[in-house]
Amino acid sequence: MAATAALWKRAYLGLGANLPTYQSPDQTIAAACSLLDRTASIRIAAASSVYRSKPWGKFDQPDFYNAVVKIETVLSPVELLQVAKGIERELGRTPTYRWGPRVIDIDVLLYNRTNWNQENLIIPHQHLLERPFVFVPLLEIAPDVMMPDGRLIMHLVPHQPPEFFGLAKVGELQWEKLP
Repeated sequence: MAATAALWKRAYLGLGANLPTYQSPDQTIAAACSLLDRTASIRIAAASSVYRSKPWGKFDQPDFYNAVVKIETVLSPVELLQVAKGIERELGRTPTYRWGPRVIDIDVLLYNRTNWNQENLIIPHQHLLERPFVFVPLLEIAPDVMMPDGRLIMHLVPHQPPEFFGLAKVGELQWEKLP
């Protein structure tokens, strides 16, 4: 799908995984990024480091690996969500329970400074400012990113090193090297 530059919108996606499959959770995140970037209507513009964190919401499960990618897309928010959910299924995600363990999770965090509130999609993501495993990698790649109302996210979250929040930087997200 060819599109002029004016049609491309900026969005940020959060990726998380804590269950191994034939690969480790951080490798599953890299595979998801590779599949996202191979989608004709999506291109990855930047990727954060991968961070390991304790589970959020439901604690008796393995640690999570998390990253954020900045993308450009011609898809609507709902179409982007559909692509993300399709990639989750392709990588082996099956429904469990709220905040439960998962092979991969891809959340739409922000979309072109748009507010979106439908039954299956809320943008900005409703827990964006509460979850260090989301806002730390987001600010790593986009320190000047704003909420739809123009407020800088860096002014809305605590200014602490990742370790303060219990995050451990695992390393770079190596998605570009995948076949």
